[in-house]
Amino acid sequence: MVHIQYSNCYTNGKELMEKRVVIFIDVDNTLLNNDHIKDEIKKSLIRVLGNKEANHFWQHHEEFREYKKLVDFPNIIHEYCAEKHKNTCDLTLSRIFENIEFSHALYPKAIEVLKYLKTLGKVVIFTEGDSIYQRRKIEQSGLASFVDGITLYEHKLEHVGELTKKYEGYKIVIIEDKSDTLLKIKEQFPAIFAIEVCQGHYATIDHKEHSKLDMTVDSISDLMNFNDKRLNILSL
Repeated sequence: MVHIQYSNCYTNGKELMEKRVVIFIDVDNTLLNNDHIKDEIKKSLIRVLGNKEANHFWQHHEEFREYKKLVDFPNIIHEYCAEKHKNTCDLTLSRIFENIEFSHALYPKAIEVLKYLKTLGKVVIFTEGDSIYQRRKIEQSGLASFVDGITLYEHKLEHVGELTKKYEGYKIVIIEDKSDTLLKIKEQFPAIFAIEVCQGHYATIDHKEHSKLDMTVDSISDLMNFNDKRLNILSL
């Protein structure tokens, strides 16, 4: 299943034709502190369910994620509640996710970075997850208003080839917090300019230094120094 949505905010068309650059940027632990969001979810689950059942719910989450290779909270809630046989369970737990203040999880200067990147080319969110919770996260955080488009897939690595065909003739930049994801992309599409942002738990657990990655930065705010002269990405 694929969900694709485009915002109403566009960079000047003439400028984009001249620069021919498209920048795909991840959401979780790249623009939004997803570790903070997960902590807020866990606290809310404890308030509603108590420690024991909150841990039980999170066990469902981990098992679902391992099996499906996907975070899909609507289906995780459904599976958990089916086990509990309570008519109000789905509604009660769904409200927890509806009431999260995603804008509070924005990394410092995340919006400023998006505005700046739009001066360099077309900026498109490139993320994965379920079409309900992940979409809500993007919209309610305010990110959707500052990009040219949103691409949301269940498993985004399976669709990189489609995007390279869609933007044939463009210089493609991908910004992501997971080094293993970027390495897989670079192996298949070496012309893509890959930037790793070392934020979130992947930066400390799964981070891999690799010469194949074109750039590594410590935080999203460091991308305010991202420019065509330094990276030589606009000379097409």
